[in-house]
Amino acid sequence: MSARARVLDAMTVGLVAVALVVVVDRYRHRDGGRPDQPSTTAAERDLIGRRPEFGALGALGAQLDSALRSRGRSRALVLLYSETCPACLATRPTWYRVLASLGPGVAVHAVTGSSGSGSGGFIRSSLVSTWHATSGVAVARAFSVPWVPVTLVLSAAGTIEFARIGVLDSADADTLLALLRSSHAAASTD
Repeated sequence: MSARARVLDAMTVGLVAVALVVVVDRYRHRDGGRPDQPSTTAAERDLIGRRPEFGALGALGAQLDSALRSRGRSRALVLLYSETCPACLATRPTWYRVLASLGPGVAVHAVTGSSGSGSGGFIRSSLVSTWHATSGVAVARAFSVPWVPVTLVLSAAGTIEFARIGVLDSADADTLLALLRSSHAAASTD
């Protein structure tokens, strides 16, 4: 076996080990939440009640803030992603399931800091407004998140009510849908 092959094997083993540590760490740090309410990590709990710092996104942040404020009394779904992120690619089918279940009337904003194609092709839906920031660091700073994918629900007041950092699973999606539907139903009856 050549030296290059040994180095590649060592790198592969290292990457697999890091991935396993991340997965184990995510589940080790989760609360023992009720089955009907998915548990959260400390980083997710820290986001609840915070307002995004749109100033970190410059002019784009002002536009996004304005779009979010214009939605009235309803909540907004915000999806943070990178077009090249494997976890984002794994989350995309769940996001599509959520979008298909929502229908019109719920504001959905997808924000990326990846250079990608810039065409908004990662999440193709007429329900989604896609925003391209200058960098992933700016997105992370604006939303106080360590990595993507991130699924957020912002209240009508602009604070974070739901946060999932990492891959969105079925239980998370069900909780998310219930929250967004209750908001939409309340806004429809007022």
